[in-house]
Amino acid sequence: MGCGSTGAGAYNLFQMGAEFVHLLDLNKSIVKPVQTSLKKFSNKYKIHIGSLEKTNFSNNSLDFILCQG
Repeated sequence: MGCGSTGAGAYNLFQMGAEFVHLLDLNKSIVKPVQTSLKKFSNKYKIHIGSLEKTNFSNNSLDFILCQG
């Protein structure tokens, strides 16, 4: 996980039919650019700021993790 500055991975997942995507990144400066990039999917994602090493996701709550870069 790590959505990067545009959320391109999430965009691709939506194009493949994802219903909802969680985006996680250490840097809070990604929020506005990602919101702009994913504007047409505004109710289908949530941005989380934090580390992959410590998340608030419960066990078995995600179908898979996509990590790019």
